Amino acid sequence: MADTQLKMTSPPNSYVEDCKKHLMNIFEDMTKDCEDKNSRNFFDNIRDYDALNAKAIQIFCSMVDFGFLDEARELFKPLSGQVTLPQVVVFTMVISTYVDNRHIKDAHKVYQQMIASGVTPTTYTYALLICGFALDHSNLDYVGYAKKYFLEMLDRV
Repeated sequence: MADTQLKMTSPPNSYVEDCKKHLMNIFEDMTKDCEDKNSRNFFDNIRDYDALNAKAIQIFCSMVDFGFLDEARELFKPLSGQVTLPQVVVFTMVISTYVDNRHIKDAHKVYQQMIASGVTPTTYTYALLICGFALDHSNLDYVGYAKKYFLEMLDRV
């Protein structure tokens, strides 16, 4: 009976708080080894879930403003009963930052960790990677990766 009373008196938002902590752990894990100054500055401004969520809202609004409404809906589509950001948003935010700062190798590493974590990429995640590979001419293998992820994206659609 004491156990039941303890569970009843625990905060109702403990599950939500655990989800927020989990997402922040993912974010911190994906960004801890960042050596790029510009990416690091962006990542350092995200110190808690509220800041992460605010950046995600900015990304959503930017996607919509640029005409990517369907992609924004797909990326931010919550799972049943979910009250926090989807995990794919966190991974895609980090990938986007690396691609924007021309660090495609780091973006690719995050993508691989996302796949290893069982998180399914969205069309927008693929588009970021493909564009990053197409713009980076430092490695001849990048054309092959762009092709691979383009075909993978088509298979998932």
